[in-house]
Amino acid sequence: MRLSPIPRLLLPLFYPGNPSSQAFLVIIMKKTQLLDTFRNIKKQLVSWLSIIVISSFALAAYLGLTYSAYGLEKAGQNLYDSTNFRDIQITSNCLISESDLEQIKKVPGITGVEGLLRTSGRISGNNITKPVYITSVPKHIGLPILQEGHLPESDSECIIEQYLADKLGIKIGDSLSIKDAYDEDIPELNLNSFKVTGIFLHAEHASFDLEETYCILVDNSAFDSSKFDNCYCLADVTFDNPEHFRTFSRDYFNLSDTYIDSLETLGKSLSSERYDKYTKFMDEQLSDSEKDLSDAEAQLSLAAKTVPSLKGKTGEIMADMSNMLSVIISTDPSEYKTADEQITAYEDAKKEYDHAVKRVTDTRNGLNKILGMGKSEWYVFNRNANPCFVFLKNNTENLRALNLSFSLLFVAIAIMVIFASLSRMVYEQRSIIGISKALGLHQFEIFSKYLIFGFSGAVLGIILGIALSLFIIEWIVALGYGDHFIFGPFPFAIDIIPTVVSVLVAVIVAILSINASCSSLLKETAKKLLSPRIPKGHAKALEKSPFLKRLNLYNRMILLNMRSDIVRVIVTIISVAGCCSLVVIGFSLRASIMGAIKYQISDYTHYDAKISYSNEISPSASGDIKDILKGHNISYISFLNKHGSVQVDDTLEYMEFLICDDLKSFSNFRPLTSLGEKEGLIITNRLAEIYDLGEGDSIYVIDDMGYKHSAKVSAVAKNYIGRYVICTKTYYEQIMEDTFENNTFFIKLNSSVDEVSLQDDLLNIQGYEAYTPASEQVEMFNNLLIVLNLVIGLLIILSGVMALFVLLNLADMYLLSKKNELTIMRINGFTVKETVLYAVREVFFTTTTGIILGVIIGCIIVYSIIRTMEQVHLMFVRSPSIPSCILGTLITAGFSIGIYYLSMKKVKDLSLKDI
Repeated sequence: MRLSPIPRLLLPLFYPGNPSSQAFLVIIMKKTQLLDTFRNIKKQLVSWLSIIVISSFALAAYLGLTYSAYGLEKAGQNLYDSTNFRDIQITSNCLISESDLEQIKKVPGITGVEGLLRTSGRISGNNITKPVYITSVPKHIGLPILQEGHLPESDSECIIEQYLADKLGIKIGDSLSIKDAYDEDIPELNLNSFKVTGIFLHAEHASFDLEETYCILVDNSAFDSSKFDNCYCLADVTFDNPEHFRTFSRDYFNLSDTYIDSLETLGKSLSSERYDKYTKFMDEQLSDSEKDLSDAEAQLSLAAKTVPSLKGKTGEIMADMSNMLSVIISTDPSEYKTADEQITAYEDAKKEYDHAVKRVTDTRNGLNKILGMGKSEWYVFNRNANPCFVFLKNNTENLRALNLSFSLLFVAIAIMVIFASLSRMVYEQRSIIGISKALGLHQFEIFSKYLIFGFSGAVLGIILGIALSLFIIEWIVALGYGDHFIFGPFPFAIDIIPTVVSVLVAVIVAILSINASCSSLLKETAKKLLSPRIPKGHAKALEKSPFLKRLNLYNRMILLNMRSDIVRVIVTIISVAGCCSLVVIGFSLRASIMGAIKYQISDYTHYDAKISYSNEISPSASGDIKDILKGHNISYISFLNKHGSVQVDDTLEYMEFLICDDLKSFSNFRPLTSLGEKEGLIITNRLAEIYDLGEGDSIYVIDDMGYKHSAKVSAVAKNYIGRYVICTKTYYEQIMEDTFENNTFFIKLNSSVDEVSLQDDLLNIQGYEAYTPASEQVEMFNNLLIVLNLVIGLLIILSGVMALFVLLNLADMYLLSKKNELTIMRINGFTVKETVLYAVREVFFTTTTGIILGVIIGCIIVYSIIRTMEQVHLMFVRSPSIPSCILGTLITAGFSIGIYYLSMKKVKDLSLKDI
């Protein structure tokens, strides 16, 4: 062989017997190897760039979602740390005394305890009534995040959560009137009108996407503490976390469980004393209230006898009537009123009396439940009892679920690309490797050239992948989540351990792939490498296979060539399958998510609007609304809509109860896939799957006082989005041992209904609270899934670009491997068309096989991802998405056709010098 790079003058130096020849040779060859490496990169630029791009995408797919999950988790952690959010919350059926708080402080590891006063009420604005909690301002635990204004400084001031301010149009400086469920003044408050001095956010309601009861914070002095027996409604607790466990980690919840066990034990030890004090206090309070009601009833009875004589006596002075009503209504007896005014005063007093009777009756029923239970009980909950905390945790888990599935495929494809690129290059340069070995180079010195080629591409890919993860993927995800959580777009965050581990894994994988592609050839002798490579087994294959004998020459040659280069064929098929499956997974996940929204609306939301009302405020509210609906020719169903919890094993799940005696009619508005044959609870299939529940199983329903009531599951109904429990009112009242009034209508509008006119009519109804179009429910569904959809859209783009580069690299390698064969065909007189048709037959086989395999793999992985991402309130469409499979097939096939079309154009220019 002619050694043109080395001058003939220097040939004696390379004689093996010359002592200086080895050292000189090594110096010359190191420079030559380095130059040859750069020549390889230039010659195989497409393959080298493919390694960079695909390595970067593989790392970006993993680290981008890892950083996003970590950033979202860290933003939540910072929110909870900065506000000193509770680790544990304690409530009790007998309230929590100051001495209870002192005992809690003594539990080893407890770092903080704060008692809070709380009552419930309603506020109105923008023609909407919203339930609220009125809570004392926390001083140490669960601090509010003021957006504007200042904290309450007197008993007549309050601050309001931003959601309520925005929804009801409330501003700083406004006077806020708070009423109870009966539209009366709240007895636990000293005042019932407050000046708004600030607007705040709270970690309790970290997300804007959940329908919850929001808070108004007032000073402690705004409460009449005597109504609480000088105790607290709840206690927020923090504990020591010496290991600094992340708030969403399993270790944190294991630690939390140990404190919960200690506090529950403490609660049992204090039960007897607290029970006796509280029941005595409540009995005295009720006795006083019942005596006052008895006196008021006598006064009303006397006043009622006077009312008929007042009819038509407008303008007369009736001082006696005012005196009779003075006990009930806050009117100065010295003030004289006209007859109409006195009649109105009587009616108002009568309504107030009726509400007071209901309130006292409800309180008496509550006391009877406590007496029936015979003990005081603490209810101790960790952060998982907070719906927004769980929602935030679930979002981080969803990102990690996507992360693991997608990144594994990206990594598998990256390995195939590196292996295929290096294998092809080494195969093409087998004679050069043979010469290098003959000249005395060690195996590692030869290997280093290919190591630099593959490793440099992988390292540049790693650097680019980290940059893509941090500045593109995490940035987009942070912006997406910014509108859904109170902390806004989370700042860039790098999770060090996964970064270091993934970089090390990427380096090791790259080196192993490079070694696997080169090792077998590098082990062969120089003589064998310099000898022509002779394919084996063709003659025997022809003799043994009747199938091959029946094929024409073209097809026989293609199959035999594929058989002799089976590793390349398998790598090609796997690479195409990986690309296709990534695209199929992306589009299938998107279809599954959008399908959940679509089917929840089309299959389970057949009403057009929801009307909320309160019969406590006005017993005629339901009838008055029905009259309006009939007047507008609107079909409707009345039911009880209630939020509460169920307990399965030791886990509480927050649920929305839809309670209606006529479930068949109800199903016309909110379809049910199963009604059940017996009385019981109809639960969603996700709740049933998670807790392995079926017809006849028992769960507990938690009432407003925290008591557990055993209930049977009568049926499992399909549902995509939402936490629903459905049952008849008869059964609900039976298990809860109480009676309830309906408070909601589902309605169906006809084309002639003017919604504005309908809402105007409803505003005149006493007890009417809100009109909620079904479109708002749709918007809520979209808000729950919009960011997840955004992330998947980003992964689809990455998958598409990666598929493009993989197929580009495969086409380039294929043409290089076939160059000699195709050139000989052209020299021997085959036309360009015949040569191209011969070349693309293998391409057609490998691409088609890869696409079919990719679609199958994609469907299997999609199902696994979907099941991992599903939650108790969320089920995705699980069946394979045929349009997504077709789209993945078309994209992969389209890329292949376009790329190979451009590559095959080079066939016409092949000549003898290309061999």
